[in-house]
Amino acid sequence: MIAKIEKDYLTIKHSAKIDGIICCVVDCLDYDNFKTLPPAISYNDTLCGKSGWNSDKSEAYYQSNTPLVRIAK
Repeated sequence: MIAKIEKDYLTIKHSAKIDGIICCVVDCLDYDNFKTLPPAISYNDTLCGKSGWNSDKSEAYYQSNTPLVRIAK
């Protein structure tokens, strides 16, 4: 068996669907860590934008109702 590190993934601590909005919670130790998190994630093929950070709980949040735009290249 071979183990492979997958660097393009986040561990979701919790997820829920509330009033049709998908909410995902990830670990986030401090503000520097928050800034390095991706601006958006795909959760079950639904895009969720980074929506906030709770320093007391060391968590960051992604929600499907966060406005997102695709950056043109």
